Amino acid sequence: MRILEDLLAGCEGLARNKMRSMLSALGIVIAVGSVVMIVTLGDQAKKLIILELERRWGADLVIIENAPPQRYRHWLDDWKNLKDEDLAAVRRKIDYVEFIGGLRESRSKQVVYGSEHVMGNLKEVDPDYLEARGRIVREGRNLTWSDQENALKVCTIGAELAQELFDTEENAINQEVRITGQRFKVIGVVDPKAEQVGNSEFAKDIYIPLSTGGRRFSGDDPLDEIVIKTHGSYNTERVLTEVADILFQRHGDWDFFAYTEQERIQGIQNIVTMVQSILAALAAISLVVGGIVVMNMMLVSVTERTPEIGLRKALGARRRDIIFQFLFETLALCLLSGLVGLAGGLGMAYLVREIVPRFVTELKEWPWVVEFTTLSLALTCSTLVGLISGLYPAWRAAKLDATVALRYE
Repeated sequence: MRILEDLLAGCEGLARNKMRSMLSALGIVIAVGSVVMIVTLGDQAKKLIILELERRWGADLVIIENAPPQRYRHWLDDWKNLKDEDLAAVRRKIDYVEFIGGLRESRSKQVVYGSEHVMGNLKEVDPDYLEARGRIVREGRNLTWSDQENALKVCTIGAELAQELFDTEENAINQEVRITGQRFKVIGVVDPKAEQVGNSEFAKDIYIPLSTGGRRFSGDDPLDEIVIKTHGSYNTERVLTEVADILFQRHGDWDFFAYTEQERIQGIQNIVTMVQSILAALAAISLVVGGIVVMNMMLVSVTERTPEIGLRKALGARRRDIIFQFLFETLALCLLSGLVGLAGGLGMAYLVREIVPRFVTELKEWPWVVEFTTLSLALTCSTLVGLISGLYPAWRAAKLDATVALRYE
């Protein structure tokens, strides 16, 4: 109760000279607002990175590949151990994920349409693989389970391949191409925006059903990759452990390599956190400047109110009472400044969140994230600045002699 009374008395002291108090508080407001805005935008940037990487790189994917032996035999595939039966077993035992797909990749194949012929990368896949990897189409349609079950001779092709063979992507739909002499119907063109970041080779991919590839090209060759799309990146470690157990029990050896993209994502997040911390530290320097301004104001206030201090001491006020009077006045100033700065920082972060996506159209969503620790840290720092900057003026006021103070003009 005494603390509340002292704070109210401090607010009354600040109200005596409103303009000076407002100018002194401005530095604290700007410093706290800058720190809150930078930290809040940094937290939102980290969340945005996760969402973007899940969309582009597959941050929510668990990937299983063949592990080559120590003596790498590139000209043979006898070291590849992932089978269609492994894919079926994983599908059967793990049913709480979004998609589980398989890939069998062939060497480059010649694709012919009329007199035009180009080299493309043939990939035998099932529809779940395309969904997991985000291989959506913008012209025509994607491969379906009906195509897979009936082993139809249909394909989707990369955008660059479509333009080289048919001039435009629209012209590619329902056309027939020959892949090493076998006719396939083009049913879709892969959206370039769905291609994996930094790899233009995906623009020359040819996707055919896994079953069709087994009958026409690869026979019972092993798979190159099994991909599992989980419900969010937080679930990948659990799925990774269970898949590894299933395959180890089937193979009796660690002849496969299972991994996620979490390490790469974590590395990028660490960089963002480091930049965020540096910017926040630079913004926090202004807190020191604001504290010096507040201390200077309080020293002036002590000088102006010397007769008042002498009168209080003559009436029986103790040194502790004088210290609390000026200390709580400083705390009230910095606490109120911190609250205003907090609101201002959140407001600026919200404006950035609303304005930037209008100019950067690729940002489909900007998550709003506000950490409680950020808010509490900002208020704590502003309170500490008030405490530190008010100690010396309060001590100086408390040590004044009552007789000298009463005679001060």
